[in-house]
Amino acid sequence: MKKLNLLVILIFAINFAIAQTPNPVNGDNSKHTDGPLIEQVYEVVLYPNPVVNNQLKITASLSIVKVEIINMIGQVVSTVKNDVPVRNMTIELNACGKGLYMTKITFEDNKSLIKKIIVK
Repeated sequence: MKKLNLLVILIFAINFAIAQTPNPVNGDNSKHTDGPLIEQVYEVVLYPNPVVNNQLKITASLSIVKVEIINMIGQVVSTVKNDVPVRNMTIELNACGKGLYMTKITFEDNKSLIKKIIVK
């Protein structure tokens, strides 16, 4: 029950932070409710989701410099840094047990996007 409460709080905090993010297209501080605007600008696909065989593939329209896998209590369980930014990559998730994780993707322009994944 305690883990479920932490999960609900974390999801609420992430959704609140997204709603407070300034709109990068027109520079205003209006709130948007359709998810992070950066996802509309940068096409990012994580597959398969749910993850099977401990391999997560990421494809993006802008080059990726770093990917962090974060568990639901906020601990970074895996970090992959690219010396040369890439648009397609495969991440081994051997350090992750079954469950829900957040994937923080940092692009070459230092903007980040967080997406949820499930590891089976």
